[in-house]
Formats: sequence, structure tokens, C-alpha cells
Amino acid sequence: MSILSSLITLPLIIIHLITANPGEDASRQVNITWHASQSGTKLYLTTIASDTEHHSSTCNTEHHSGIIQTSHHEKITERQKCLKGDTQTVIPSKIIEINPTEELWSYDKGDSLFQQPRYICRVKLDSLQPGTKYYYSIARTSESTKSTVVSAVSADSADSDCLELRSRNSASTNITEICWRSFTTASGPQTKEWSFLAFADFQHPFNETTHKTIAAGLTLTDNDSHSSRHISGATNKEATSAYSDNKPSNVPAGNTEGPASLHSNTHNNASSSTGNNQLLLCSGDITGTAANESEWRWALDNPVMSDLIFAGAPGDHEYWGIKPEGEKHIPQMPSNLTYNAILTNPQNGCPEYRNSNYYFYYNNVLFVSLNCGDSNTYLCPQFIREADWFRKTILPLKGTYDYLVVFGHKSIYGSYQEDSGVRKYFTPLWYPVFDQAGVDLVVSGHDHMYSRTFALKGDARVSAKGSGTWYLDLGSSGNKYRSPDEGLYKDGLHAKVFDLKTNPKTLGAKIFVSEKEMKVIVFDENGETFDSFTILKK
Repeated sequence: MSILSSLITLPLIIIHLITANPGEDASRQVNITWHASQSGTKLYLTTIASDTEHHSSTCNTEHHSGIIQTSHHEKITERQKCLKGDTQTVIPSKIIEINPTEELWSYDKGDSLFQQPRYICRVKLDSLQPGTKYYYSIARTSESTKSTVVSAVSADSADSDCLELRSRNSASTNITEICWRSFTTASGPQTKEWSFLAFADFQHPFNETTHKTIAAGLTLTDNDSHSSRHISGATNKEATSAYSDNKPSNVPAGNTEGPASLHSNTHNNASSSTGNNQLLLCSGDITGTAANESEWRWALDNPVMSDLIFAGAPGDHEYWGIKPEGEKHIPQMPSNLTYNAILTNPQNGCPEYRNSNYYFYYNNVLFVSLNCGDSNTYLCPQFIREADWFRKTILPLKGTYDYLVVFGHKSIYGSYQEDSGVRKYFTPLWYPVFDQAGVDLVVSGHDHMYSRTFALKGDARVSAKGSGTWYLDLGSSGNKYRSPDEGLYKDGLHAKVFDLKTNPKTLGAKIFVSEKEMKVIVFDENGETFDSFTILKK
């Protein structure tokens, strides 16, 4: 008898903040983290595509003596039939049960997020199969095979309604959602054509537009993106403001359906090719206040995130605590404690910023996450050691990838005014490091205004094709907007600058990787192409 087929429900356990993060080699290593209100939860892992044997369990709406779970090959209509009691559902038999490491966290840790004690659970998966879609669920079991299973969202948004199973007894009625999330491993360095998503500053809590923008990015195709007209090369206010009168259209030639068509079959399109659209980056400010747990839940416990591998860098707001009663300003925490308690990244960064400074391979791209510190930008020893780590660790990896992408919160070539310490300390520290490493693309945020540079080297524009580094400040993937300062228009380094305060847009980027180039498509919440540029392989 299958483990899960014999489980019955107990009182509700809160399980949330379930996140899949990349291991150092994302084709074989993925890390799963979740928070549970009780000890003893376990991870159940399966690959449905490779399972040929299934265990059947009869659906009974009056009494459930076991877990009822539909196969992901079934449609939601079949799930609804099950709830009516006129069909059977199946669960794959090849399920691996994994015990996580558990850390009991309480308010004694000094972080105001965790005022209610909980168990931080982590599973580091290794020896996975490349290019494979894995399904997983979280459960709490006991020797008597009793269990409660709670999962915030399902694996497939097409099947977004989780089964609600009611276990009736003389004492109470318990409702348990039984859902499967998923992730897809990278296919490996031989994979030359694929795409990934990049965002900055989710930050504004409960802004539904952010998740709409993610969904729009999942459906955006290479053909769609290049059907639009683009305003590029803007180096002054006049050229930039002209954009509002020349909005690009995302409707391909011959397509009469309009932008709404981009939102149909989102996850079907996203899963159409192995390893495609399965990776999402966020370059910091995942939350507005890190110590506000509801903001983390809004960002991560959402169906649009449930089948993606998430790689996030910390922003300065990941250092922010709860405002003490009577205080006007939100205090900064001494370190990014909540970030490290929620995400489990490769432990290969510099010791001062381990888990938030890290690198990983996904197909033919090497990604590096930087920790850009808290709100006060100055030349601290940690930054110098992080740059030294980059030279000693990343430079020797040349030749093991086709492209090098760095993501971190503060934009090295961003605003001159919003955070003057960046231009004073960050820029001279990092651009020589990136030049030496031959970084292709740096993705950042922090300024809440959109800008991208020309290809730069030596703190200046380069004209030779296939050389230099492109710096992309994605502005805002939430709804906090600012206007650019004069320095961005006058420095001669920026190909495009845009005033998001005057013309608010929630932005994301989709990067199409091929053997010869990376095409960067910046899009808004309606799936309309906002900007685009191409980075040739060095």
C-alpha cells in the first residue's frame, strides 16, 4: 500500500512559504524550503512523466479514509467529478519520502517576523535528472500513518483549484488542501536555446499587477516580442518622453486577438518545451518590509510562482524590521535574517554573505547573485571581500559557460541622486571586476526608474560588437515609481531612460538565450514590449 494512500487527516498544520531554489548545478540540484507550524513534516517527490504504475483510490464525498489526489494528466473537470463521487482518482506510486532538516525559530532570534514559533524545513535535492519536471508535496506523518497535508498552491495553474477534502468525525470537520507543486531541472550546458524571467522590486505588498506581469512574461514568445515597435537609443528627455506617444503594440502581424491573447493558456505555453520559462530571478526588494510575514506569503505563496525555480538576491528592504510602536521610521535589522530563513541557495559565496551571495549554472548560463547590503551604501569591508570573492571564484570558471549574468539589487549605473553612495563606492569597485570577468548582463533595481546602458567597458561606451557589459535597471515590478534625475540623461552611458512616475508601468524582462546571442525583452503588465536589445556572445 502506498504511503500517501493510507493517510487520514488530523487538525490543520500551517505549511507555507514553500520555495524551490537552484542548487549550484540546477540541472541536478534544487533546494526546497518551507515553514511549518509543527515538527515532523516531510517532502514527497515524484516525476509523474516517468511513472507508469499508479495506485487507485476511490473518491467518496461522505468520508475520506485516505488521501485522494488526481494525476496531473487529468483535467480539473475530472477533479470536480471526483468531488461528486462519480470517478476514481489516481496517485503515482513512485514517491520518495524525504525528511528535511528542521530549525525551530522563535522571537528569541531577534527577528520580529517570527513572533510565532515555527519550524524552518529544508531539503537539498541532489543527483536529479536533467531536463525533468518533478512534482512535490509536503505532509506530516506519524507512526500510525495519520497525516495532515496543507499546501498553499497547486503545481499547475491550469489545475489551480486544489482538492478540498473534508474529513468528518464526531469532534470537528477538517478541510485539507492536497496539492502538488513542481519544478523543472535545467537540461544542461548543451541546451543553447531557452529563456528565463527577470524582475526587480516586487516590494509593494499585495500588488496583484506584479503576478499579472509574471504571467505575461511566461506567455511572451520571441516572435511576439519582435513584432513590436521600440523606442531605443534615447539619451535625452525629449526622446524618452516621446515614448508615451509611440506606445509599441505587441500584436503580431496577422493577429487580430490583441494583447489579451497573451494571457491565455499561460502555463501550457510555459511548459511547452523542457526547461523553458522555468527560472525566475528577482534582483532584490522581494518585500517592502522583510519582517512582515504576509508580504513574503504574497510574493511566494501564489499560483503563478508554484512551478518555477526562484533565484532571489536580497535588497535593502530585506533588511527592514517591523516599525516599533510610536516610531516614525521602520528600523533596519542587523542582517538579512528573514531572507536566509526563507530561501536556501548554493552555499558557495563569500563567507560574509553566504546564501545571499552565490552562483549557479542553468543550462549554458552562469548566474551570480550579489548582496548589495542595506540602505546605507558605503565602502564596507564586506563589499570589498565580495568583490575579491568574485575575482577568485568566478574568473576561474571562464570557459564553463556561454554567458555570464549578474543580478543584485543596487544599480551600478543607476540614479545619481536616489542613492549617491552607489555611484561613489559601488561603481568604481565593481565595473573593473565585471570588465575582467567579461560579464554580459547585470540586472538590478532599487531606483524605481527604468534605465539601461549601452555596452560599457572601462566606465565608457564600447562600439565593438560582442564586447562590454550591459547594465539593466528594471525599475519596478511592483507599483513604487520615481522620476530619473538629470545625471542619467547627461552621462552619455544610457541607451534608454524612462520616467515611471509620470507614466507608471510594472515591468519585467524575458531573456531569450541562443548559441549566438541573448535577446532581452522588457515588457509591462499587459504583455506589451516596452524595450528590447540584443547581447552578442563574446
